[in-house]
Amino acid sequence: MFPGYDSELLITDPIFVKLFDNFAFDEVIRQRNLDDKTRFIVILAAMLGCRGIDEFKAMLTTTCNCGVTMIEMKEIVYRASAYLGIGRVFPFIHSRNDFIIAKESACHGGQSTTTPENRLEQGIPAQVDIFGEGMRDHHLMHAQDRHNYEHFKKCRAYEIAQELKSAGKIRHVRISFSDTSDVLDMILTEHPEIEIVQIQFNYMDINNLSVQSKKAYYICRSMANRF
Repeated sequence: MFPGYDSELLITDPIFVKLFDNFAFDEVIRQRNLDDKTRFIVILAAMLGCRGIDEFKAMLTTTCNCGVTMIEMKEIVYRASAYLGIGRVFPFIHSRNDFIIAKESACHGGQSTTTPENRLEQGIPAQVDIFGEGMRDHHLMHAQDRHNYEHFKKCRAYEIAQELKSAGKIRHVRISFSDTSDVLDMILTEHPEIEIVQIQFNYMDINNLSVQSKKAYYICRSMANRF
């Protein structure tokens, strides 16, 4: 299954390798009806999520042999950056590029199917594909803070969200937020059409001076009463 890859663990930990291989590539496969291509797409995504860079590298050749294209490999890593952050994903971009170069693939051109003008609207069906039909009703503008808010305003994100809502393409406008309470108050005052706010709220951050979870919570409550 992994041509050209010889794990050092075969020498140092042969019993563990045998048990793991029997579990991961026999028992699990027999219990789940996934085709090989989908299985290895999921494995690559899981390695990104757990920062398993070494195992990610080890899986690339087999993933390619199972029908995952170079472009699809790129897309897996690119989409992960929105959820994991560029700091976690950056090493995987380099590893994937090294693999593509080694395969002498001509996949380095742009394969984007969106433009800065239409990526917001086209992002909705993409979210539905990933998270299910429940996402069709919600339009999320992610990671709002004092810096990103200016970017969202420049690209007319709030106006476009309202246009999509008026056209019946979404039902609710929501944001996720991570900044001080005064910034949240400013955003909600300027855009009272926001219906749902996702905040960082837990016992560690409730009185944190930079997160201000408790203050953010009461801002949301006061806005609900205000409008």
